Amino acid sequence: MWYNTIIISILKSPFHRILSGNTAVITYSGHKSGKTYHVPFNYVRAENTYLSTSIPQRTWWRNLRKGAQVQLLVHGKTIPAYAQVLSTDDQKVTALRSLIKAAPMYARYMKISLNAGGEPDSDQIRQAAAERVLIRFTPAEN
Repeated sequence: MWYNTIIISILKSPFHRILSGNTAVITYSGHKSGKTYHVPFNYVRAENTYLSTSIPQRTWWRNLRKGAQVQLLVHGKTIPAYAQVLSTDDQKVTALRSLIKAAPMYARYMKISLNAGGEPDSDQIRQAAAERVLIRFTPAEN
């Protein structure tokens, strides 16, 4: 996307605070080509990990399917991390619950109702998890 270069430039600059509250840059190598990619992505910090979601039609996450060592640029700092594309329904539902707990605004975006206690509707969260790709980034020092 044409604007990725602008977002990456901002995140690498002293002005990164404008975007770095929920946007980071992942650097990874192409599985077959070995080419280095830099891609901005939205994330939510959940406990000791970073969670991200995407739609299957996007391609940036596909090189991470077998697990990968990556570099994350978060809040102006480079962090070595391990990426894992979650594959089972249970993994995806658990991660999506964590994501919504950390950032409830995602529930509305994904059309998931929350009950009075802030818990997502089970059927809706399973449906949303089935339609999304969920990626967990674990910092290497953890």
